[in-house]
Amino acid sequence: MRKYPALIILFLLLAPAVMTAQNNSHLTIEIKDNWKMHKFGTNQWYNATVPGCVHTDLMANRLIPDPFYRDNEKNVQWIDKYSWEYANTFTLVKDVLEKQNIELDFKGLDTYADVYLNDKLILKTDNMFIDWNVSIKNNAREGENNLRILFHSPIVMGLVHKDKWNIEAPIGYNFDFGPGIKIMAGPPSDCPPIGPDTRKAAYMYGWDWSPTLPTSGIWRPVYISAWDDATINNIEVVQNEISANKARLTVIAAIKSNAGHDAVLSVSYKTGSETPHKVSVPVNLSEGSNSIPVNLTIEHPSLWWPNGMGAHPVYEFTATLAEGNNKLDELSTKTGLRTG
Repeated sequence: MRKYPALIILFLLLAPAVMTAQNNSHLTIEIKDNWKMHKFGTNQWYNATVPGCVHTDLMANRLIPDPFYRDNEKNVQWIDKYSWEYANTFTLVKDVLEKQNIELDFKGLDTYADVYLNDKLILKTDNMFIDWNVSIKNNAREGENNLRILFHSPIVMGLVHKDKWNIEAPIGYNFDFGPGIKIMAGPPSDCPPIGPDTRKAAYMYGWDWSPTLPTSGIWRPVYISAWDDATINNIEVVQNEISANKARLTVIAAIKSNAGHDAVLSVSYKTGSETPHKVSVPVNLSEGSNSIPVNLTIEHPSLWWPNGMGAHPVYEFTATLAEGNNKLDELSTKTGLRTG
């Protein structure tokens, strides 16, 4: 039976989140172009695309055949047994370095990665599903900065984690997905399942519709984030109750602050060309991470419908953080209002 391409799912996941910074007090720079990659331990580097992954970069450089054609899947099973390294150089100017906070924001690293800035280890990751954020204030320099990300073999690291936790899945749960390939002496059945011990997309280890292609790479964008005083890291729109007459929402702003101080958080929303509506609340920020909820009610909302069943209106929500007349940060996100 022909398996459906798993990388189709990956390409869908590569789309960046629809969230944008909109002010000069918070500078956001995407590290997007001029990436290189190689098999760790070799000197031959190749062009890489970020967001992307090892398999797509090897295909783009014509180093492997299409894994979805005929039985080519079997011919690329060596890839996930090796470590792969990505590298880039970015330039920082004095205005950025003078910000109180400078961070590298990795929206998605798949999965076991060591991150080096100017040859200093600044971050170790083990989860492809979360953002990884690290301060580079003390490591960044004016002019060129060298960034390297070393991805360890997901198979090797999966076996290490399995030995570490030594936990078996409950009977009846379909948790026994594994590499599906021969990674040690004996028949394939001797290969232990490693998927449950790895915070990585399960389909990569093989499914009834998916080939076995456990990949590695920078699967979501990488940003440099520079800011003063406080910043809005994320906006979550929680749809509590949706009907044709009313939408009750909670917009949760994740705010990081240098120190405790009073501010005002405003959330505006609109769909299409309508005039934005705004709700403002006073907030008392504490040093570190803050989660601030703002409740909204939209009368007679424009609802989003599946294809063929109705229109697809999208609401834009903008959170603005201000201290007096000083706008500290602003962030926007878009979503449709729907049930189910």
